[in-house]
Parts: sequence; C-alpha cells; structure tokens
Amino acid sequence: MKMKILNRFTYRIATLFFALSILPNLMAQSDLVRVNDASFCTANNQPYLLQGMQMWYAPRLAQRGAQGNRQRLNAELDSLKQLGVNCLAVLPDQPIHGKDELQGMDFLLNELYKRNMKALVLIEANAEQTALKTLETLVNRINKVNKKSYKTDPTILSWHFTNLPKTDTSSTLLAHLCQAAQRLDGKHLVSTQYDLHKELSVEEEGQVFQRVLSTEGLNFVSVTFMPACDGWVTESNLIDGLGMVYLRFDALIDTFNRQATRIYKPYVALCGYPRDGMFTLPGSRTDARDAFFASVVSKLHTCISEGLSPFSGIIWYGWAGTARPAADAWQADDAYTAEPNIVTEKKGVYSIFDGEEIAY
Repeated sequence: MKMKILNRFTYRIATLFFALSILPNLMAQSDLVRVNDASFCTANNQPYLLQGMQMWYAPRLAQRGAQGNRQRLNAELDSLKQLGVNCLAVLPDQPIHGKDELQGMDFLLNELYKRNMKALVLIEANAEQTALKTLETLVNRINKVNKKSYKTDPTILSWHFTNLPKTDTSSTLLAHLCQAAQRLDGKHLVSTQYDLHKELSVEEEGQVFQRVLSTEGLNFVSVTFMPACDGWVTESNLIDGLGMVYLRFDALIDTFNRQATRIYKPYVALCGYPRDGMFTLPGSRTDARDAFFASVVSKLHTCISEGLSPFSGIIWYGWAGTARPAADAWQADDAYTAEPNIVTEKKGVYSIFDGEEIAY
C-alpha cells in the first residue's frame, strides 16, 4: 500500500512540475528579478517561479587549477539545467581576504549566465562587520571573465544573509545588513534564511515570521523546512511519520501565506529530507524524501492555481550530482556533496545524486 502511495506521489511530481514549467516563466537574460504584489516577476512583469537547488560548493568547483573542478561544475550545471533548475544557492568563500579569491565566483556567474540561470548568493551573517565587508566586496566586484559589474549583473537573484546569531539582537543585525545592501546595491533583491522554532505553535511561528519578513529593506525570505532536524519525524519513522509532516507543512504554509500577503512580500521553501534509513550512498532508497518533495510541489501548485500567492518557489537541499562518497564520514579528498558541515552531518544523507528523480 505504501509503495502505491509513493508511486502516485512520483507521478504527481512529474505532472505538477510539467504544469509549472509551462507557466510564463521565460525571461530575457538581461532581466533582473524583482518583487511585485507579494510575488516575483521580471522587468517586463512576467511571473518568475523560483525552481532552486542548494549547491553551496559551486564557487569552489569554479576555482582555477587543482583547487577547483571546472569540468565537474559544467557537467553539474548542464544536468541541473535539464532538470529545470533556474537558480542555485551558492556560498562564496568567506571571509574574503583578497580579490583573487573571487575568480571562481566570476567563472560560476558567467557559466550560469550562459544557461539563463541565477544565483542566490549566500553571505554568512554571524558577525556584522565580516558580513558587511563581504557584501561590499561582492557588490563592488567587476567580473574578470565577462567584465560585468556584480552590482548590475542580472545573474544574481539576491544577496541572501544566512546563519544570523540566535540572540535578542538578531533582528537589529538583519535590519542593518538589509539597509546596507539596499544602500550599496539598489538593483538586486535582499533576502534571508528563516529557520523554524521547535518550541512554537503554528500561529506563534506565523507571528515571528511576519516580524522578520517585515524588516525594512528585506524583499523575501527562504523558510527552512527540515522535518527530521525540526523534530517532526525521527530517524526511525521517516516514512511512517509523513502524515504528521504533511499536516504541519500545510498548516505553516497557510499561515505564512496569510502573513506574507498582508505585507506584500514573497517567500520560498528550502526543503530537505533524509534518505531512507539515514543511508548515504547513491542508489539507496529515497521513498520518504520523494513523498515529502511531492507534497511540497503539490502545495505550491495548489497555491498558484488559487491565484496570487506569496509562496513563490522551492529550493531543494541539496545537490551532490556526480559525487560518490566513499564512507559516511568526510575524507580529505572527497568530492563535495549537499552537506556543508563536515563535523556534524553524514556525507550524502541529504544529497540528491545524478540519476535520482526530483521534482523538476
């Protein structure tokens, strides 16, 4: 019975994203994405649906010589383009000590431009001065590959602040960073990561969400949905606990839609789910992840079909592509996978490898 349900979900994944793919989501490469009426649009007012993938290590692959792997990068970008991905969440090395450290970012942005894809540029915000320096260096950068200014490059979707400290001053820090981004670069969007709070009810979460989204200078947020990390399921009931996951996710999306509509700002969902049994290798089963991802796509499709919706896209966590981990633990020469924390995360458990079915 479970397999029949999961097969139906897999079918829905394909049909729903086919429907989404024929929305008026095509745009000229010169278009910057902006926010209008709680949703994304291009300069000519065409809707933009964010179909994203977390690939934090892309700028590292783009480095010259032995430090990077440009052959792998281009192969991964081609695969992602074929899957329908139009935006990557990427993390430049930080802090930036010298301009040459950004030559990989230059190469990456140019390769994304060739494929009409965009970059959600992640900026670590756990220290205000470091984040401001990183932001200013990026905004004022001239790409050495294509001679474009980062400040005007339409390949960049947003300056995206992540990992803010969980303190009473985090809202003030976010406000300072957003205002600085708008002052330094008035063309690109400014966004931040919103992590759920385990101790809050759905309504309480909605209130905190609205306060964050209301931050002056902030255009949108990515809400992190990681059910296994947030305590919605345990490692032992990844499949059996899906019913509760669906209910919680739907309730939060409905609440966020109401709150975001009031302040005319969109949000996207950053979603990850472990491989069955917390396994790590390509070929291991992903029935639970497939079902959760299908439910996310179904909810997005429902919101879109009902009219104007601030729920404006998905970022899957995350891409490993051609990487083949040799073991659960990180080794010095391992290829990069979705898991950025080499200390606390099993390498491959959240990864989407090439050849695996996803929602694009």
